[in-house]
Amino acid sequence: VVGARGAGGREQKGLGSVSHYLAVHARCPVVITPAGAAPERHQVVVGVRDPEDEAHLAFAFEEAACRQAHLLVVQAWHWFPPAGADHAVVPTHISAHAQARLSAMLDPWREKYPDVEVGTEVIHDSPGRVLSQLAGIADVLVIGRQHRSMANTDAPLGSVTQAVLGSARCPIAVVAGGSR
Repeated sequence: VVGARGAGGREQKGLGSVSHYLAVHARCPVVITPAGAAPERHQVVVGVRDPEDEAHLAFAFEEAACRQAHLLVVQAWHWFPPAGADHAVVPTHISAHAQARLSAMLDPWREKYPDVEVGTEVIHDSPGRVLSQLAGIADVLVIGRQHRSMANTDAPLGSVTQAVLGSARCPIAVVAGGSR
């Protein structure tokens, strides 16, 4: 657990140099906490992309269980319509398929953590924007990142991670996943 900003002068996208380095390179979960305590909301939010997101789903379920909090699992993505289609309308079958896929992905986790109340949302918008907004209602926001080598010290954070960490209003848990 580290603060979002340190006393040093080198800051990266709203993070101090230590929190930035750990967010990029740590092989264990890193919780980055912004200044100022927020009231407890009994809500954990986790952003997921696909079924391989097991590391941060495990962290999120465990965190929700420990806090006796509601877990909101969010999948946010842009829908790129075919040429000539209405950009504002996402076909119902695409939303229904995404919701069913998300629910199926969570079935084993619900069995493992039967006492955790779980909600799901599929949101058609920028994942960084969605998760940054949801940080306002969470006690902790859990996001994943691909495993990066400790030797690769210049490896950047992904755009979603940068967006969330740059606007954090609650503690953000960055959980390294497998390399892909």
